[in-house]
Amino acid sequence: MVDFDWEKYITLQTLSEDSRSKVELVRQGDSGSLFIKKTLYASDTPYRLLQYHRIPGIPHIFALDRQEGKTVLLEEYVKGETLHQRLESYGTVDDCTAAKWLLQLCFILQGVHRLHIIHRDIKPSNILITPEQKLYLIDFDASRVYEPGKSTDTVCLGTKGYAAPEQYGYAQTDARTDLYSMGVLFNQLLTGKFPEEQIYTGKLGQIIQGCIPMDPNQRFQSAEQVIQLWRLQYPDMFSPPVASRPTSLSYQPPVTPSKNRFLSAILCGLLVGLLAWLDFQHSYFSSFRDQLITFVQHLFLLLPPVGFASDLFHLRTRPILPYFRKRPHKWVYAFLFFLLWFITLLVVCSVCFLLFTPEAQQYLKTL
Repeated sequence: MVDFDWEKYITLQTLSEDSRSKVELVRQGDSGSLFIKKTLYASDTPYRLLQYHRIPGIPHIFALDRQEGKTVLLEEYVKGETLHQRLESYGTVDDCTAAKWLLQLCFILQGVHRLHIIHRDIKPSNILITPEQKLYLIDFDASRVYEPGKSTDTVCLGTKGYAAPEQYGYAQTDARTDLYSMGVLFNQLLTGKFPEEQIYTGKLGQIIQGCIPMDPNQRFQSAEQVIQLWRLQYPDMFSPPVASRPTSLSYQPPVTPSKNRFLSAILCGLLVGLLAWLDFQHSYFSSFRDQLITFVQHLFLLLPPVGFASDLFHLRTRPILPYFRKRPHKWVYAFLFFLLWFITLLVVCSVCFLLFTPEAQQYLKTL
């Protein structure tokens, strides 16, 4: 960044340093605010994408400068402790805490993977937890941008125990690679051990076991799939991730139309009352039976579409089958609903026609 004045930032402490990067805690001289200054000994990194696309749960990048084969960036300072420090201090966590952390990490990975970025080094020391229990995914030094068509990664990186098999050169890493590491991570948070030593069998066991198969095709294919299964297991706990900044990449759960449901019931009630008034008071049929048949026909004709369109009984926002929860599948759900309604309407109209027609009535008398 040409106009950024790095000299205004005073180094307070070197947090870590290795052959790939140097991480320092710095303070701005004018305001006294704390930041993280990171020097990467590489010019081709995904940090530029993360700078332009702000994702809740990823520290914000305020400045980025490429200098002679290295990348220098100024990152948001997040006050908290890593999950590694948390494990060392307090040991394993309970199911409820792990479930909340798992959901937050899935939302973060969902935003990261939409940018085609693969983290490739998810482990306890790369996840921060704030005093408010908000999760941050840090250290994208080993990350890469997914390239369709490649068979393997150019450089094999990762941490032993958490790295998926494909990170050792068997195949190209993708979103499923991060899900593998996430499964190992939460198995360790809940049992204190890696999956090969002990696999967690509690309520989150189905999610963990769906993340850690050796074959990527047998794992969950996206963070979205994990979120959907999580919602089925913890429907009362489901809430959007805590975020101080709105972003177009954050996942928004479906809104339950609790208030609209009452209005929908009133609308349908008024419709039923209007149909009854028209069919029983202003109908050209004289007999009560004919008026009743007409009323039933009108109900089948108008009430289901109105109830469906106004989300009565949450048909559109909470489909009966999980398959229809995704937005593209809702159109299939709507089509099937109206197809069933149309077939039912034909049957009702056919029966009513038989009841109305004198020839049909005469035939029925002979039976």
